[in-house]
Amino acid sequence: MSPPPTREDRVKCYNARDTYWKCLDSNELISDPKSKIDCEQLRKTFTENCPQVWVFHFDRKYKYEKFKAEQAKENAKQMAS
Repeated sequence: MSPPPTREDRVKCYNARDTYWKCLDSNELISDPKSKIDCEQLRKTFTENCPQVWVFHFDRKYKYEKFKAEQAKENAKQMAS
């Protein structure tokens, strides 16, 4: 069993995660292959700086947050109708 991450390790992980998520958000509607490559490189940095279990958790959290936002938009449309 590996030792728990230090504060410095956690900060690196969170920064890598946040940068990767920003890339995903900013390139969400863009189909430019270069954007995809940029995000893939950030994904690699993210997975290198975070424990695998954290990566799994953060990936699920990101998808769930996107799902919640989409549901909120749909509910708002339905309420306005």
